[in-house]
Amino acid sequence: MTNLIWHCQKLVLNPIMNSTKESALGLFKIHITAWNLKDWSYFEERLLQRFPGRALDKLDGRAFLLLDIIQDNNEELILRKLKEYYGYLKELTKT
Repeated sequence: MTNLIWHCQKLVLNPIMNSTKESALGLFKIHITAWNLKDWSYFEERLLQRFPGRALDKLDGRAFLLLDIIQDNNEELILRKLKEYYGYLKELTKT
């Protein structure tokens, strides 16, 4: 598993690559993570409005919002989504 992290103040864009039976680069998951629930609560309403229906887990005092699961190492889609989400988080955390 490869784990890359981009910080935008209190939120983290956290992509994780998982292998599958078919491919070492089988699944690419993109999460927004807050390392504490206080930071999460400040942004929660806006994030859930922007990303409705996405899986949200609150575990061990942290919040994890799953944005995407991209299959089959689709590099173009991965890069496009990372850029889109990073741009959104950058703007969101300016406020």
